[in-house]
Parts: sequence; structure tokens; C-alpha cells
Amino acid sequence: MKLSKKIFLLAAFIFMLLMAWLAYDISKKTTFPGSKSKNEVVKDTVNADIDSRIKLQETDTQSIQ
Repeated sequence: MKLSKKIFLLAAFIFMLLMAWLAYDISKKTTFPGSKSKNEVVKDTVNADIDSRIKLQETDTQSIQ
């Protein structure tokens, strides 16, 4: 096998390893589109906090009257 062919195969192998590592890295940083997003979790938390504050205000106004 010629030296140029060996160099090409080595470069192709390194390129494929780099692409595989990049795909793995990207897949670890993303989530499945059907899963609950971070924004929805924050919205649920905020809504629960607002609901608890409303209930607290209602009990405060009832105790004042």
C-alpha cells in the first residue's frame, strides 16, 4: 500500500472518530423533543407559587374580617 493511501486512511479514521465524539457530545447536551422542557418546569413552579400566595391572601383576609 502506498504511503499516500495510508495517510488518507489514517486521516479518514481520525475524522470519523472526531465526528462520533461530536455526535455523542451533542446528544448529551440535548433532550428528547417530547420531554418536558425546562421552561415548562419553571412555569409549573411559578404557577404553584402564585396559587399558594393567593390562598395565603384569602386566609389572611378572612382572618381580618
